[in-house]
Amino acid sequence: MKQDIRMGLALYSFTSEYINRRMTLEEILRQAQKMGCRGIEIIPAQMAPGYPHITEEWVRELKGLLEKYNLEPVCWGAYLDRGTVTGRDLTEDEIFQYTIRELVNAKKAGFPIVRTQHTITPKILKSLIPYCRSLDMKLGIEIYPPLQMERELWDDYFGIMHGEGKGCLGIIPDFGIFMNRPHKLWLEQAIERGFRPRLLKRVHARFLEGTSFEEAVSGLNDRETEITKEMYGTFGNAASPSWIKELAEISFYMHGKFYYVDETAKDDSIPYEELLRNVVEAGYQGYLACEYEGHHFSDMISSAEQSERYVSMCKWILAGI
Repeated sequence: MKQDIRMGLALYSFTSEYINRRMTLEEILRQAQKMGCRGIEIIPAQMAPGYPHITEEWVRELKGLLEKYNLEPVCWGAYLDRGTVTGRDLTEDEIFQYTIRELVNAKKAGFPIVRTQHTITPKILKSLIPYCRSLDMKLGIEIYPPLQMERELWDDYFGIMHGEGKGCLGIIPDFGIFMNRPHKLWLEQAIERGFRPRLLKRVHARFLEGTSFEEAVSGLNDRETEITKEMYGTFGNAASPSWIKELAEISFYMHGKFYYVDETAKDDSIPYEELLRNVVEAGYQGYLACEYEGHHFSDMISSAEQSERYVSMCKWILAGI
């Protein structure tokens, strides 16, 4: 089947190595080249000194590194922190001005897409259309867990993206919204938190069988019951993989979220084979960013190894479609 899905890398995948000074920005970009991830997403709040003030010197250095490793700037991850001002949320005008600044900074750095969050209301989103068009920039709102459960929340956004914002506004699906079972690191952490291994194995099996929460917690102590509640809440409300077809119509970039890929290049918690088939069938063209977030559970696992496994997994799945 004809397809044009390219592999990219969200530099956030290497958060553990970067903040602990085990890898520099250049070393991470070199790793991206090694893995064949040409499209790059950067979060300037994490990697740009002096953020939110972006210096011309830093932009020159970044462009030089991207050119050195033959990488393409793709997505500028805007971190829209509503608590920037102590004691109150940002006003609509402040969110509007902040987003315009990010669009301008991304344009200067050569990134054609700005990723933001649903803190931007439909009203603000509409007001940004002229700026996106004049700058020739795309603005994407990320759908990430647990926002998949709030389907009605997105109707107004989708209407704008299909209508007057078509071509410059879109959705950036985070594949974490399709995560339908606990991953290895979550299960290991549950044991570290006091869940008896034998009982966790039983509860895990019951969850996969579709057993109700009330039945699953039979015989557990309070701590284990609380963790089981988290399991059912976190993994029991996944979006249907078929939803990606609808999202693909208004997507120009996708976040390939994952937490753990095993040594056989398989992710047991997110149905990647079905998802990628649906993405291809929907006719999506663009980058799929490798976004590893296992570092939230353990910083002892190699982000490079996990990212390499992820890219291998996606490539063999796509090759078989």
